[in-house]
Amino acid sequence: MNKKIKYNILIKPIILGVFILLITVSCGPESIEYKFNPYQKPAAQKTTLERVDFFMETSASMKGYVNTQTAGNYPLKEVIPFLLTDLNKIYPDSVQLYTVTNKPNLYTRGIQKFEDQLGRGAILGGRSSKLQNVFSHLIDAVTENSVSILVSDCIPDLGSDDTKANSSKITTKIYKHLITKENMGVAVFQYLSDFNGTYYYDRLNTGSNNPRRRPYYDTILKNRPFYIWIFGHQQAVKELVSKDFFDNYQQSHFYNIPMKDMSYELLDGPNKGKVSIDSENNLLRIKEVSKKRPVQFTIGIDLNNQSKGVQKQFMNPKNYTIEPEFLKETTSIEIVDKSILSKKGVPKNIIEEKKLTHFLQPTFHDLDQDSEKISITLYNKTPIWIQQANLTDDLNITADSLEYKTFGFNAITKAFDRAFKGKNDTLADFTFTKKHQ
Repeated sequence: MNKKIKYNILIKPIILGVFILLITVSCGPESIEYKFNPYQKPAAQKTTLERVDFFMETSASMKGYVNTQTAGNYPLKEVIPFLLTDLNKIYPDSVQLYTVTNKPNLYTRGIQKFEDQLGRGAILGGRSSKLQNVFSHLIDAVTENSVSILVSDCIPDLGSDDTKANSSKITTKIYKHLITKENMGVAVFQYLSDFNGTYYYDRLNTGSNNPRRRPYYDTILKNRPFYIWIFGHQQAVKELVSKDFFDNYQQSHFYNIPMKDMSYELLDGPNKGKVSIDSENNLLRIKEVSKKRPVQFTIGIDLNNQSKGVQKQFMNPKNYTIEPEFLKETTSIEIVDKSILSKKGVPKNIIEEKKLTHFLQPTFHDLDQDSEKISITLYNKTPIWIQQANLTDDLNITADSLEYKTFGFNAITKAFDRAFKGKNDTLADFTFTKKHQ
């Protein structure tokens, strides 16, 4: 037989077989296709705030946050005037001022006089506040078209009862009032300040006529927290928070406020590994994934008009969960801001057109081909600062040990954690559903 003919008979089928095999491997059953469910932000629900009740807690310890005789970091003197100015501008003739220790007292001398007296500490220095009564009153007072704002150092006091031993009385009273308000939303902001004032004398608050005998006399305490709370109907609190009246705060958290209203979509890039994206049809195609060849893709999110607190939640990978369960061990999550624009393969025109501000980049190191659905969920988890701010005992400890902490803070926050557990705790749900041919 002719050698050339024999070569064609033997070799060409082999080459053809290899070619068919390559096609089968690259486009065959190993490739998995998922449909992504994008989300477009709905039209905002408008609320009409008819009244903003502003409560300034005026116990003796609060004066230490506005001491004007010593230079230092005293943000309360600026935060409150700016806040009142902004509120009065947006909601003219709707702001009512109150001072409060055990019960509120209407302040009738006007905002300017209130600010002047606050700056000098003249309206501060009252009796110890029964915070369980203060919170209960504010909760009961809100209506669908009103909000209550409270400024306080949130140090609880049960009077003749030992506050440390009986703190559950504070928790249960606040809780009983919270559960009567099904649609209530709450926001809390923590600020840090120098403190140059009166600290209570002992656990039973018996006091001392000699200032030199009081704890931390003639000592400026650093990083002492005070708090601004907002109570109201969910949408009313959300509206107020979204206006960013509250700035320069250290931490924040929200209870029972529907924040699941950010737009997001699958982007064509940047990606890594054997993956392709069809953003027009919201399709994610994974051709191969392993520890050696992981796959990464990008989801763009619009966080415009979201509060800084929501943005902080978004930027923390610990706030995300992923399903199916096995993916938790084989998936990492990276969150990027607009610095992503400096990378290659970024659809800059889409990002600008859609006004995307943040970017979620999951990386899969393994994937079960039988997985019908993949969900990455962002939760509004109770932030670690809530636990860290609590101090179980603040007597006979060093000044440094008081920094960033508030005695008995969890006696207050536990009531909110219990009342709002599982309510509106999902901020975003990124879902991929397997597409069958």
